[in-house]
Parts: sequence; C-alpha cells; structure tokens
Amino acid sequence: MSFDLKIRVQHEQPKPPAVATAPTEPSPAETTPEPRPEVIVDHNNRLSRPGGARLAFYFTNSLAVFWVIGFLRARRFAAHQFLAENSHRLPTSDAGWYLYHRAKNYQVVWRGIKGGMKTGFTGAGMAFLYGFMEEFWDQDVRGGKVDAGGSLFAGTVTAGAFAMTKRVRRRQAWRYLRVGMGLGLMSGILQDLLRWSRGAPPWYFERLHEQRRKMQAGTSQLKGQ
Repeated sequence: MSFDLKIRVQHEQPKPPAVATAPTEPSPAETTPEPRPEVIVDHNNRLSRPGGARLAFYFTNSLAVFWVIGFLRARRFAAHQFLAENSHRLPTSDAGWYLYHRAKNYQVVWRGIKGGMKTGFTGAGMAFLYGFMEEFWDQDVRGGKVDAGGSLFAGTVTAGAFAMTKRVRRRQAWRYLRVGMGLGLMSGILQDLLRWSRGAPPWYFERLHEQRRKMQAGTSQLKGQ
C-alpha cells in the first residue's frame, strides 16, 4: 500500500516549466546579400540616351523651364505697364476698383501666357540646337568619342546663333560667345564626371592612364638594369 502511494506521489509532482529558447539568428557568413541591379551605361551616347531621345529630353524640359521664366517676366512687365497706363485715372469707388483689378488680372495673365510661350519655344529651340550640335560632334566629327569638346562646340554654336537672331553688336555677340563657351565646357565636364562615376571614363582619362603606366614600366626596367 505504501509502495502504491509513493508511485502516485511521484506521478502527481508538477513537471518543471519548459525554458523558452531564443531563435538563433543566422551568422553573417550564412546570409548572402541580394545582388544589386547593374547600371547600364551607354559608352557612345551622353546621359546613356540615344540621340533622338536626348534631343526630345532637352526640348521638353527646356520648354517647361523657359515657359515658367517667360510667364513670370511677362506677367510682371504687364502689371507695371497696366499701372503706368492707368495711373492718371484710378477708380474712386469699390465697384471701380473691382473692375480695375479684374481687367488688370485678365491682361496680366494673357500677356504672361503669350510671353511664356514665346520664351519657352525660344529656349527649347536653343536647347534642341545645342543637343543636335553635341550629337553631330560626337558621332560625325569624333566618330563616337564622347567628351567635353562636343559640349564646348555646341555651346559656342548655340550662343552664336542666339546672337545672330538678336542682331546684337559685335561686342555683345562676343560676350554671348564667351558665356556659351563657358556653360558648354562646364556642362561637358559634368557629363564626363557623371559617366566616369558610372564606369565609363572619357577617352582622354584612359589615354593619360596608359601613358602613366608606360612611364612606370619604363622606369622599372631602367631600375632593373
């Protein structure tokens, strides 16, 4: 009887609680990083775009930017002109001021839209000419070599065309040419640096690297002798 009681007491004793084990994290060696998507770089075209797509990009973006600039300039000029034309007959009543501001707003908005269209298409045409000259220099003159020289040539031609359309004097035309050359060279250098950061260095950097390598090989041979 006592033996049965001992067995029952042993079976009725509470079991020890299960210890929760923390999930094991994988080691850094086991985790494999996801492969990054490769950046496709077109070595023979600027901004990794073919000529037609790049010209459309230049035209549409320049049209939007210069339209906003032209709208703001024409709107401000129209507001000043309307005030100057009606400064001697300003209204004296509330209804008169309402009609005055309504006529002013209509004229300002209309003149701003016209000025924006004029400036926008002018700037877009100059940007299209700039891109066309870049493409002509890169593909026809240089035979596919893309560098800052094409942007310098395109900026000079675009500035000369703008000076001819404005029919400015020689001194002012020379100023336009200097600004166009500077902006074109700056744009070309930035494009070369961008292409270099994406793994497509310009040809003159590669040539300088080859010359430096040849000089180092020649000096090492002389030291070995």
